[in-house]
Amino acid sequence: MSVGEALSGVTLARRLKEAYPGRPLIVSTTTVTGQALARERMPFADAIIYFPLDWAFCVRRAPRCRAAFGRVGARDRNLAKLLRETGRRKIPVVFVSGRISDRSFARYQRYFGFFGFLLRPFLRNALSNTSAFLMQSAKDAERVRAFGAPADRVQVSGNLKYDLELPTPKPLSNWLATEIKRSGRSPIIVAGSVVATEEPHALIAFGTLQGEYPKSLLVLAPRKPECFDAAAEFIDESHRKFLRRSRLPIPGPASKQSDGNSNTATIPDDVTVLLLDSYR
Repeated sequence: MSVGEALSGVTLARRLKEAYPGRPLIVSTTTVTGQALARERMPFADAIIYFPLDWAFCVRRAPRCRAAFGRVGARDRNLAKLLRETGRRKIPVVFVSGRISDRSFARYQRYFGFFGFLLRPFLRNALSNTSAFLMQSAKDAERVRAFGAPADRVQVSGNLKYDLELPTPKPLSNWLATEIKRSGRSPIIVAGSVVATEEPHALIAFGTLQGEYPKSLLVLAPRKPECFDAAAEFIDESHRKFLRRSRLPIPGPASKQSDGNSNTATIPDDVTVLLLDSYR
């Protein structure tokens, strides 16, 4: 699971553990950020691991547990050996909130054009080891059938992300709400889950908005931790003053701002960007 999938899977994982308290619940992720989030949000899990590499000896050492997987796509081709291994051990597998993106589907269609005589039987065999495919939409259901999933095991169940429990207010959100009210900053623009090189585009768009709304504030949240410092450099190069979330000890009376000085935890009038460079 990635971050989004980890978040959407919290409720499902908790209810599975409640329904089957005697069964071990193993959560696996494919990213570092997903791993950190799972460890924070799923303390009830018996183990939290990384998804095994696509090598037979790695897959065989993976925990023997009932598995629930999310998105089905090109990046998940390493599921094949796991599906074969779970099939060999007769372990039920269910895909939950399954999705096949336009990009992944187009890529597989190209592969089918060149290697269909090998790829189609391989996928059909791997997918036949799955007990059920609970897909997000009718299009996703149609696509997984096209990959070779048994039609009678495919259902449309919707997107788990729409069933998320509303989060409780965090110290950061409470602090930010208080600061916005105190300083009269408006509107608040959130550029969330920004991937590499998208930061300059967000900053340019924000600059255009600032011409009409001089008291606006941009909250910039890079998707991956390794992009935090690069995002800070982009903001600095745009000649904007900003605060880094990691330097705001919230809750707390004081913080170190981006210039290194100790100040009260407030947003100065000349600061226009809040960089969320922490997951806490």
